Amino acid sequence: MIYADDADAAVERAVKAGAKVVQPVEDQFWGDRMGTVVDPFGHKWMLGTHKEDVSPEEMQRRGDEWVQSQMK
Repeated sequence: MIYADDADAAVERAVKAGAKVVQPVEDQFWGDRMGTVVDPFGHKWMLGTHKEDVSPEEMQRRGDEWVQSQMK
């Protein structure tokens, strides 16, 4: 994972340089905003921004909600 000040801008810049989006930038339950691109040479890059600190209890709650949402 490469952290940047602005994950959306970092992914946009990578796309302009020839990368393709594998996973769009979106907020994650653990407090980061991240996306994944693949460069013209086939290397995958995860680009993210840390948005908020999340307590272990809150991360567990959010993680449980995320798992449930993936089962639908």
